Amino acid sequence: MAISLILLVVLFAAVEEVVGAPQDPLAITLSGIRAEGNRLVNKDGQVVNLRGLNHAGTEYACVQGWGIFDGIFNSTLLEAFQAWKSNAVRVPLNEDCWLGINGVNPEVSGDNYIGNITAYVSMFTDAGFVVLLDLHWTAPGNQLATGQQPMPNMDHSVDLWKSVATHFKNAPNVVFELFNEPYPDNGNWNSQVGWQCFRDGGNCPGLNFQAAGMQTLVDAVRGTGATNLVLVGGLAWSNSLAQWPQYAPKDPLNNIGAVWHSYNFNYCNNEACWNQYITPVASKYPLVVTELGENDCQGDYVVPLMQWLDGSNHANYLAWTFNTWDCNSGPALISSYSNSGTPTSYGQACNHVRGNRNVNIVPIRPGVSSKEDSDVRQTSGSTGSRSAEVILHSSESSSEPISGSDEVVGLLEECGHDEANAPDSPSPTTSPVTCTRIVPLKPNQPRLKFPMRQFGSKRRSFCYSWYEKYRWLHYIEEEDAVLCFYCATAVQLKMPMRGYMDTVFSTSGFFNWKKALDKFSKHDQSACHCDAISMVAAASTEIMNVGTQPSAEYTEQKALNRKCLLAIMSNIRFVARQGLALRGAHYDADMTSDSIGGERESNFMKLLLLRKNEIPNLDAWLQKSRDRFTCPEIQNEFLQIMAHSVLRNIAAQLSGRYYSIMVDETTDVSNNEQLVFCVRYVDNKLISHEEFIGLHSMDCISAEHITRTIEDILLRLSLPLQNCRGQCFDSMAGCRNGVSTKLLAKERRALYTHCYGHSLNLAVQDAVKANPIIRDALDTIEEMSKLIKKSPRRQVIFQKVKNDIALDSPGIRLLCPTRWTVKVEAFTSISENYEALMAFQAIRSEDSFSVFWKTIERKRQLCKAVLIADPSLPRQRKVPKHLEIGSSAPEFANIVEDVYRKAYYEVIDFVVQSIKDRFDQNGYKMLSKLEELLCDSECKLEDYSDVMQLYGDDFNQQRMASQLLILHANLPHEIKSLV
Repeated sequence: MAISLILLVVLFAAVEEVVGAPQDPLAITLSGIRAEGNRLVNKDGQVVNLRGLNHAGTEYACVQGWGIFDGIFNSTLLEAFQAWKSNAVRVPLNEDCWLGINGVNPEVSGDNYIGNITAYVSMFTDAGFVVLLDLHWTAPGNQLATGQQPMPNMDHSVDLWKSVATHFKNAPNVVFELFNEPYPDNGNWNSQVGWQCFRDGGNCPGLNFQAAGMQTLVDAVRGTGATNLVLVGGLAWSNSLAQWPQYAPKDPLNNIGAVWHSYNFNYCNNEACWNQYITPVASKYPLVVTELGENDCQGDYVVPLMQWLDGSNHANYLAWTFNTWDCNSGPALISSYSNSGTPTSYGQACNHVRGNRNVNIVPIRPGVSSKEDSDVRQTSGSTGSRSAEVILHSSESSSEPISGSDEVVGLLEECGHDEANAPDSPSPTTSPVTCTRIVPLKPNQPRLKFPMRQFGSKRRSFCYSWYEKYRWLHYIEEEDAVLCFYCATAVQLKMPMRGYMDTVFSTSGFFNWKKALDKFSKHDQSACHCDAISMVAAASTEIMNVGTQPSAEYTEQKALNRKCLLAIMSNIRFVARQGLALRGAHYDADMTSDSIGGERESNFMKLLLLRKNEIPNLDAWLQKSRDRFTCPEIQNEFLQIMAHSVLRNIAAQLSGRYYSIMVDETTDVSNNEQLVFCVRYVDNKLISHEEFIGLHSMDCISAEHITRTIEDILLRLSLPLQNCRGQCFDSMAGCRNGVSTKLLAKERRALYTHCYGHSLNLAVQDAVKANPIIRDALDTIEEMSKLIKKSPRRQVIFQKVKNDIALDSPGIRLLCPTRWTVKVEAFTSISENYEALMAFQAIRSEDSFSVFWKTIERKRQLCKAVLIADPSLPRQRKVPKHLEIGSSAPEFANIVEDVYRKAYYEVIDFVVQSIKDRFDQNGYKMLSKLEELLCDSECKLEDYSDVMQLYGDDFNQQRMASQLLILHANLPHEIKSLV
C-alpha cells in the first residue's frame, strides 16, 4: 500500500512537471498583446481577457477650452481602476487637439495635449494595464472637431494615426482603435454602400467631405513600423458586424480585431441578433466590445450581455463610462469619485467587469529614486515608458529623511504600507500593497554644469538663474527635467485643484529649454498652480516651523474672500436668471460707499449692498477690492462660465436622445440679425422639454449660411443630425433650396413643420387681402388707432369724451405690425371652445348671416348719434370688355343686404381655404399618421408602411405590435377615452 502511494506521488509530480503548475492569473502579463486566431494573447502566447472601463473627457475637454481631462486623472484614478479590478482602459482622442489645429487653445492642444496623453497612458501601462487609444472626435477641413462624424476624414485622420502610431509604436501595452463609431450611409445598419465606404472611404453618400476608409488607416499605422494590435468597428455606430469579415481591412501582420458596441437602445440588442451577426465574427477574429451599457441606470441589459460574452465567444469588453454623469440619461458607472468610485445601480450591475486582473502591481519603495524605481519595475515584469508618477527627491536621496536648513526634509504620506512586514524587493506573486511616499518640503535646486540638449541646430541646457524668478522649480538630475514643486506635491498628495492641471509640470517633467521661459511664465500664472501653493502650504503646517505657517489672520481673510466672492457670483446668477440688467450709471470720480465698482445705481450693486448685513465686512471688502471682482469684464466671465455649465447640462440630458429643433430669425436693438435656436425632446417619463440654446449672430441670412449655423450648433452640443426628428420654423422653409430642404437632404426623418402660429397668421392675412371690404375696414381701424395713440394730446381728449358719455370699454390699442399676440389665455380659450371651433363652417348659412346682419343693424342704430351713415349700394361699374367672360349681362345687387351677404360668404370661404392651404404640409401629414399609429389599439402595422419606411431603424417592427398592446392596456381611463 505504501509503495502504491509513493508511486502515485511520483506520477503526479511527473505530470505536473510536464503539463506545468496552474498559472496564477496575477502573474500573467499583458505586455505585447496581440491577435492569435480569435483570441488575444500576450508576448508569451498566454491567452488574456480584457475587462476594462472607459473614462471620457480627453475627446471634449480640450476642444471646449477648459482642460484636457474630465474628473480625476492622476494616481487616484489608477487606484480606482485597480480597486474595480479592471485591466484595460480606453482613452478617447480628439484629432484637432492632438494635431494642434483649427484654433484649439495651444495650452490644451499640440505638444501639451500629446504630453498629457503620454503621461496618462504611461501611468496605466506602468501598472500593467492595456490602454486602448480610440479616435473619437473628428472634423474635416477647418471645422472644429466638436463631435462624432460618420467617418474619419482624409484631411486630418490619416495624419493623426501616423503621429499616434509613431509615438506609441514601442509601447507593447497600447492598442489602436482606429475610429470610434462609423455610421456612413446615414447610419444604415447593413447597406452595401455603407460597407464599401467603411472599407474604402472616398466620396460617400450623405457626407460632404472625403472619407478615409479603414484600409487607409491600417496602411497609415503599419507604414510607421508600428506592430501594435489594431481594432476596427462596424457600421451603425459600431453596432453592426453583419458584413464585417467581408469588408474588414487587410492587415499585413494579421494583428487585427473586431470592435462591437452594444447598448440597450441599439438595433442589435437581443440574443437572437447576437447569435446571428456577432458570433460568426467572434469565431474568426478577436472580439473587443469597447463600449457596452444601458441608459436606464439599471442592469437588465448588460448582465445577460456580459454572460453571453463570457460564454463561447471569449469576448473582451469595457463598460461605458467611469464618469460622474446622470446614469438615467446615459450609462455612468459612478456617481462620485470618492471611495474608488461610488457605483450607480448600473455600475453595480457591471460588477461583472471586475474580473481577475492579469497584472502585477509593483509598489513604489520608500527612499528609492525614480530612476531606481523604474529599474525595479522593469525587472518585475512591468512594461512601458517612464513612469507618469515621478517621485520627488534630492540629489542625495536616501531611505531616511534628512533634516537641516540646506537639505531636503521629507513629508511622509502614509498610505497603508506595513514597513515591518514589507518584503525586501517586490515579487511578481506578492499581493498588491500601497506605499509610503517621500515628498520633500522644498525644491531641489542644485547649481552645477547642466547637460546639453539638441534643439534644431543649437544646443541648450537648463539655467540655474531661472531659480531666482521661479522659486518653485524642482530639478531632477537623473532626468535632466524640472517639475513644479508645489503642483507635483499636490498631485502626489491627491489634493483637489480647480482648473487645468499641466501634467508636464506635475508628473512627467519639462525639458524643452528652448521654450522654458514662456512655459514657466504661463504655469506661474495658472489657477491650479496658485491652488497647489496654498494647499501644500496648509498640508505641511504640522511639521513646518512657526515662521512658515500661515497666520490666523490670513486664514480668516481667506474665508472672508471666499464668502464675498460667492456672494458676487450668486448675485450675478440671480440678476441674470430674472432677466434684469446688471449695469447702471458709471462714475469714475467721487466714488462713495454707494458707488462701489463705479456703477452705484445698478441692480447688481444695489442687491450686493442689500446683503451687507448677512455677510459681515462685505462693505469693507468691496471698498478694498474696488472694482476688481465687480467690473463688467469679471461679470461677463462669470456669466460665460454659468452659460457653459447650463449648456453642458442640456447636452448631457440630450445625449443619445431623439430631438427636434425650433429656429427663428430676429433683429436686436442694434439692428443685427440673430438666429434663435431651441431644442425640444422627451425624457424617459414621456415629459416634453423645450430648451433655449442661444442667440447666434448672423452675417448672412441665406439658406446655406443658416444651415451651416444650425449644423455648427448641433456639433457644439454633440448632437448628431441623424437623431433629429423634426424641424420647425416659419419663413426659412423653401421647397427647393430652403433650410428645411437642405436638412432633409441630410436626414430625411427630420420632418419639417411650418410654425402653426405663423401659419394661422398668414391664413388670416390671405383672407383679409382677398376681401376689399375687410381690407378697407382694417385700414380705417389702423388709421383711427394711430390718430389717438400717436398723440398724447388727442389721447387726453379721447379719454374725456369717454368719461362724459360714461362708456365702459377697453382702451384703444395699436394693431400688431407683424402678427397676432399669443397668450396663455388664447390656448385656454381654444381648448374650452374646441367643439364650437370644429363647427366653424356651420356659420356659412343664411341663418347665421341673418343673425350677423341683425346684430350689425342693431349696433348701427345705437350709434346714430355719432353720425354713422346708412349702408348704401356701391356704384355699378361694368367690367371692361376685354375682361368679360361669356355674353351674359353683368349682375348687380339691388339690395344693400345682398352686397354684404356676398362679402360675408367670401370671407368665410377665404378663411377656410387659407387655413387648409397653410396647414396642408407634408411633415404634418406624416406626423398625423404617426399619431394614428400610436393611438391604434388594434396595432395593424401593415396600414402604416409609409411610417415604417421613413423611420426605419427607429422602430423595431417585430416588437412594435406587442409594445403598443402593452401601452394601450396600461393607459389611464381618462386618456383612453381621448384615444
